[in-house]
Amino acid sequence: MSSKAFDPKDSGTTETSAEDLRARAETLPGSSGEAPQGVVTTATGSLRVPGPATTTMGVVERHDDLGGEPVLAFQDVDVRFATEFGSVHAVKGVTFDVKPGEVVALVGESGSGKSVTSSTAMGLLPPSADITGSVKLGGREVLTMTDSQLRSIRGQDVAMVFQEPMTALNPVLTVGDQLTEALQLHGLAFGTEATKRAVELLTMVGIPDAADRLKQYPHQFSGGQRQRIVIAMAISCSPRVIIADEPTTALDVTVQAEILELLRSLKDKMNTGILLITHNMGVVADMADRVCVMLHGELVESGTVQQVLQRPQHPYTQRLLAAVPRLGEALETAEPEPVTSTQTAVKYAIEA
Repeated sequence: MSSKAFDPKDSGTTETSAEDLRARAETLPGSSGEAPQGVVTTATGSLRVPGPATTTMGVVERHDDLGGEPVLAFQDVDVRFATEFGSVHAVKGVTFDVKPGEVVALVGESGSGKSVTSSTAMGLLPPSADITGSVKLGGREVLTMTDSQLRSIRGQDVAMVFQEPMTALNPVLTVGDQLTEALQLHGLAFGTEATKRAVELLTMVGIPDAADRLKQYPHQFSGGQRQRIVIAMAISCSPRVIIADEPTTALDVTVQAEILELLRSLKDKMNTGILLITHNMGVVADMADRVCVMLHGELVESGTVQQVLQRPQHPYTQRLLAAVPRLGEALETAEPEPVTSTQTAVKYAIEA
């Protein structure tokens, strides 16, 4: 059997033989190689296996490469918030993009504008936000979309994995109800079919006894399992882009590694672009293809992960990397500066 990956463009038709379907199935990561019951090629060229699947790959869609074009692009994005104390300039002319199958890490200290920037891609900022520039998702401008258009792309084209799953999940609804809701709202599955897909999604993200655990509530799962459930909800409609907002925060190191491996495997299976928001440089080195560094709302450095981590150019990036603890190095303790009641100025890391 040839090891060449299947390209939907090569077929030219959606009607194929069982041998062709079996060959395609073998090229999909995580597949058993059994021929699915049917294949539908969507308008974007993506391959979807409808109905109950013989493998966990059957409930998600593998997207094409869009000819090298970005699936998510920010161009001169500027965000200001009107407050009772005046205008707050949160994001200042940020430009970068995410391509299919690529992980772009957005790093920086708390308050640097990472989450605000990513929220513009889903229309999640409050009415007090004044947004200029351009945010394009699959070539469509997000900033000019109506509320109904935004609801249609959330989950279907772009999904977010929040850093605290206990607040992202509804505590009074079962996990099964929350997983099937997105499938039903987007018209992908209903009733028992939606339940079957929910079981396969939980199995796909590593939740044991998925059929029984659909009936349980979020508090009956561990922290790592809740994060896996949030990821299952994010991939349920096969989005083109997943925004992961510090998905490993508050998890122990072992569970962190499992969650990162899960995101990596899903990215490979679905060819989904991932915007990874983090301040953990170890996570960046492990996951990212490209890195964008933000400071005070500005994008101060960007490049491949090798360029940024091995040859950082901006002083702030150099300080971020210098702050990462390394085994075998002598521990240096800095004396804290005395704080007085008359002190009004604050020194940032870049100024210290």
